[in-house]
Amino acid sequence: RKGDPRRDENLRTPKVCTGAGRRDEYNELGTGDPEACICDMGFEGDNCEIHPCNYRGTLSYIDGDGVIQCACDREFSGPACNVACNSNGDYDVATGLCGCYPGWTGKLCNVQCPGCDGPHGTCSLTVQSENSWIDRDSVYANVEIVCVCEELWLGGNCTVPCPCARGGFARGTCGIDEVKRAEGLPDEELGLCVCEVGFTARDCSIPCPECNYDNGVCEPPAGMEGGIGEQLNLILADSTLGGDDARAAAVQAAYVTGSCDCKMEQGNFLGGLGYIGSSCSVTCMPCERGVCVEDGSCQCLLGIGGSRCNLECSGHGVLVFPVFNSTYNDTVFDVLPGVSGNGDMLSSGLIDVVALYDMTVGNETQAYCACGYTRNKDDEVVPLTEAQIGVNTVGGNGWTGVFCEVPCDRCNKDKGQCLYDGTSGLCDCFMDIINTATSASTLVENGLKGVGFTGPGCEIPCEPCFNGTCSDTAGTYGSCLCDPGYADAACLIECGSPASVMTLDGNQIIGSRGKVNLTRAAPGMGLLGTRAVCECQYMWTGPLCSHPCPFPYDEDHGMCVVKDPGDADYDNPWTTEVVCDEGWTGLPEPELRLDPGSLSRGRNCSVPCQTCVYGTGPKD
Repeated sequence: RKGDPRRDENLRTPKVCTGAGRRDEYNELGTGDPEACICDMGFEGDNCEIHPCNYRGTLSYIDGDGVIQCACDREFSGPACNVACNSNGDYDVATGLCGCYPGWTGKLCNVQCPGCDGPHGTCSLTVQSENSWIDRDSVYANVEIVCVCEELWLGGNCTVPCPCARGGFARGTCGIDEVKRAEGLPDEELGLCVCEVGFTARDCSIPCPECNYDNGVCEPPAGMEGGIGEQLNLILADSTLGGDDARAAAVQAAYVTGSCDCKMEQGNFLGGLGYIGSSCSVTCMPCERGVCVEDGSCQCLLGIGGSRCNLECSGHGVLVFPVFNSTYNDTVFDVLPGVSGNGDMLSSGLIDVVALYDMTVGNETQAYCACGYTRNKDDEVVPLTEAQIGVNTVGGNGWTGVFCEVPCDRCNKDKGQCLYDGTSGLCDCFMDIINTATSASTLVENGLKGVGFTGPGCEIPCEPCFNGTCSDTAGTYGSCLCDPGYADAACLIECGSPASVMTLDGNQIIGSRGKVNLTRAAPGMGLLGTRAVCECQYMWTGPLCSHPCPFPYDEDHGMCVVKDPGDADYDNPWTTEVVCDEGWTGLPEPELRLDPGSLSRGRNCSVPCQTCVYGTGPKD
């Protein structure tokens, strides 16, 4: 051995100058330190630990100025092989492979995926492209990239979220709404969940009822258009609900069902529009101004008739748009809802056709139904013929009401007309036409006829009537109902009775025994519940002055009254009696007195009573 016993200068180990140099035994560096390292060409550092190619390649050339060239390992590049994976990834020493950064792929991370650098996509090569790798040249013969998305993310760069419910609650597949994409909406709004048949909502989590999908669309309940997937997942994650069975029960309870929304604008084989029913399996009939109901028939809008709801004014008239002026305005017409009106072209109630039917004629918005009219080929309003009117549902002819929807009662058209009273089509009898009826009254001039008609169909003529009205009550139709204070079949006797009629020298005397005072009684206390009373002539009494008094009396001190029909002496021989004021008495003339055996003998109130201290005066 020679030299320093601590080492053998002929021995080269990796531990000495990192295996890339030798000790400065002969002070070649001039440091005087034999432990200093003289590095091999290209290596640097106190211990020659700095590899010229960073241990990622082989030094292939170095010139006199120290400029080097490295033959780098495949995964590295740069003048000193200090660039790993083309600066687009990290080198894994354990595996010897490059792990690419987002947006890059390939064995050397030298293939870029433009846009595929988000958190939900991974840049990758197709299988065909991966298989085209040429190891000798470290290149791909065919470069085809793809952005591989995480679950529930879509799009070329995996930037479109899928709205399908998480946790297995979705019954659909992810897709992209191409319409929205064409409209330029952001990626966040482009995702859609294409539901399986029988499921609905944006996340396809809501089951549908039975539904004919040719005729209808399953829709989620209002307010649940997004679905219930998020709610169901929250229930599953809620440990406070208990065990798995309890949470499964809570999930089941949270389920809702959609509804079958029928396609109401879709033409059908019947010539109508749309379908109806819980499963949209009922075909709607043609319907112009109405709505399709559960059995498919057409339920007409107010005032519209016909199986197709195509007949205005219930099919019994036509809409007419009046032209108003300063004197002819909407006050002429009845206002909805219907009130009294005769239901013809002059008064039938105005209709807001915009509100009811969404229709106008020019600038007009108000019309009325002209019942019993139609339009001819020239669009002129003309009356229907009797044959066209026909018999209605109550056996009458014609219709009335605001919409001509009310059948007219049976009515003789020559003796009355249909009158709408707000609920019915009454037969309003003509009261100004002379008829054929005569009166049983002997006071009526021979040959005098009555005026007007009455009865359900205005077929009964009214008898002559002077101080009364024609009766419209069953059992007395046509007879004369006298005003308070009048009597006789023709109501010609004022405050009297037919028994008062006398014939004198061939002339009839009407026999009136008083005068009617219309306001003498208290309200409701007079004749027939009025304030009217008969003010009778002397020696006559009773409501109609038809009862004679029994004998003359002093009317200043007594009054003649009608006996109570229950009295024992009623009509024996008189129906009346004289009642004296207190303190008056007196007997009638002897020839007018009753027999001594009569129940009462009467007083004429002509004699004042004497003062009676210890007894009572005479009683009748």
